[in-house]
Amino acid sequence: MAVRLIALDIDGTLLDSSWKLPEANRAAIAEATRRGIEVALVTGRRYDFAMPIALQIESPLTMIVSNGALIRTQDGRTHLRHLLPRDTAARVLEMTKPWRDGAGVVFDRPRENQVILEVLETDDPIRTAYYARNKEFIGRPFRSKAV
Repeated sequence: MAVRLIALDIDGTLLDSSWKLPEANRAAIAEATRRGIEVALVTGRRYDFAMPIALQIESPLTMIVSNGALIRTQDGRTHLRHLLPRDTAARVLEMTKPWRDGAGVVFDRPRENQVILEVLETDDPIRTAYYARNKEFIGRPFRSKAV
């Protein structure tokens, strides 16, 4: 049976330990698409956060992003979108309060306000790095916790 689709996770699979795209991986994708095999990048990342990786690949790709909630092409055409109903999201946020120290809501919209955070924790180095990488996409938090 011939291979028709290759689905690649971005972090820890397609990218190396330095978060770089090795030339061998880029060449393998090009060869696969040359042979008529469809290639999909699959990630928990948002579409805009995955695009810098996709743009390094000159082959046509399908992008399965946001933990599978959104399927798009590299040029932004949407094939599938599963949105969580607003009332369901509100119930989840309310019910999980005791087990979280901050939540973020991710929206499928252009650029700004894609991510709305419950708290902007500027004293957490891991979160601060995330904020720096995503600053153009983050909207105002529900509340701020400054240092």
